[in-house]
Amino acid sequence: MSDGMFRSLSGARAMWKTMEVVANNAANVSTTGFQAGRVAFESYGEGEHLDEGYAVVATVRPIRRNGPLEATGNPTDVALQGPGYFAVETADSILFTRDGSFVVGNDGVLATREGWPVLGEHGPITVPPGETLRISEDGTVSTADSGELGRLSRMDGALAHAGGNLWRATGPMFDVDTPVAGGHLEGSNVDPMRTMVDLIQASHQFEMLQKAMQTDEEMTTMMNQSGS
Repeated sequence: MSDGMFRSLSGARAMWKTMEVVANNAANVSTTGFQAGRVAFESYGEGEHLDEGYAVVATVRPIRRNGPLEATGNPTDVALQGPGYFAVETADSILFTRDGSFVVGNDGVLATREGWPVLGEHGPITVPPGETLRISEDGTVSTADSGELGRLSRMDGALAHAGGNLWRATGPMFDVDTPVAGGHLEGSNVDPMRTMVDLIQASHQFEMLQKAMQTDEEMTTMMNQSGS
């Protein structure tokens, strides 16, 4: 494979990944707490553009922009009003989300709709049977009968997409004191018009790189034929 062909191929693979991520953004324009993703590249070789060097997809990072606040009146719903993420305990690791559509499970543990425990500053938060919780602006979870049960952990740091509406840490995470709005949810932060433009641009660039590979292949064939 020629050097030019390899460069075009690496660029095409990077653009294909970009189209996948942008299409996923478009599909989640109405998903609660969804943060649009962006592809982060690492480039090797000379040149600043994908057809001038070797492009490698490093990871998918979140676009850190707040979504619209939507009132629900549900006491277990909560929305962050600034930077940060809620921490949830999955089967394999602690992951992070902006989706605050929480529920109280049969075991009394505050959890995501998928059943993952939502972490407080000292671990999962358990609500006593028959009691109605309240979540205050500082993240404190309490009930009228039992008082304070814990405070929602809110953290921030470098993240990469872990699938669905979850993100995984790629470096140290730190606590933030971002206020929360109880009885509210955060809507998706996807900008539909911007997303459509991004998808068209990525598609055009992918086509250009495909044509560059085809041209390189034709030139290589001609050179081989002339040399034989």
